[in-house]
Amino acid sequence: MGIEILGIVTIAELMSIVALFAGITGAITGVRSLKKVDALKSLDLRLECGKPLNSVEILLENLPELIDKANQSRTNRLAAQGLSRSGVMDKWKDTHQISMSLIKKFSDQYKALKEKDNLNNPPKELKNYLLEIDLLEGKINSLIGDLNNSISEDDIARERLFKMKAEALK
Repeated sequence: MGIEILGIVTIAELMSIVALFAGITGAITGVRSLKKVDALKSLDLRLECGKPLNSVEILLENLPELIDKANQSRTNRLAAQGLSRSGVMDKWKDTHQISMSLIKKFSDQYKALKEKDNLNNPPKELKNYLLEIDLLEGKINSLIGDLNNSISEDDIARERLFKMKAEALK
């Protein structure tokens, strides 16, 4: 058989017992490491969520002023073109009201996102939360782009109108 130690176990049996304890210790250490990595990943994602959430807040704070600027720009343009009591103006008023209602909708979505308790959420839920914030930010940026395009169109139209009037005066 094998060499016995103290007449109780052989060296092979002793090595098997040591390997068993080493395996159990390794499994416990591995599980602890996975939990620590998961906790660090969650912490990183929670920190990552703060940046776009702050960005959304800033966008929302500036949105009413931009909507008012776009409304004033379009109203002035249509008045200069003699269209202040036209279907075009009515359509613009409807568009303006939609933009104003989007402020409330976006603000409500922002508040709901900000109130979510994400302190103990696993990384997968935090990733979904981050995606929700990015989606809201994208919607707001899309509206901002539309408003800026509207203002640019108005500027171009006013420039053309002024040129036409200047040519007519010559």
